[in-house]
Amino acid sequence: MKQILFISLLSLLAGALIYHILLPEKAENVQIIKNIVRDTVFQIEYREPILIEKAKPEIIYRSDTVFITQSFSAILDTVVKFDTVFVRYDFPEHLINLSVRHKADTNAIAEIIVENKVEESQSSWETVLIVIASTVIGFLLGKSSK
Repeated sequence: MKQILFISLLSLLAGALIYHILLPEKAENVQIIKNIVRDTVFQIEYREPILIEKAKPEIIYRSDTVFITQSFSAILDTVVKFDTVFVRYDFPEHLINLSVRHKADTNAIAEIIVENKVEESQSSWETVLIVIASTVIGFLLGKSSK
């Protein structure tokens, strides 16, 4: 009885040794999974408007002739490339009002995260089959050595 137990243990070890020599571990069952996560955040930045109110310009007379006219106001209110420009000139007070209002800036901040996961997929029936085959081979080698 002890001899059968010794032979079966020896055959099991020989089968495991043959298995590791002939069938090294394979890297075929390893799968690398790439997970790409994109996160985009939009930030709106408002800029302060440029305001010049009741500025007194320098007046340069080109002749000494005096013209008498009625008082008036010249106004320019327009949009230039999404920015609003307002200019007003008052005569005879010689006052200038200027306002430039900018469009709000929208900044997109993108963050990309790449995650690599390694998964080993080996089915359980393959492992059981390899253990049974190595046991049978070891047992047959042990019986043939008698």
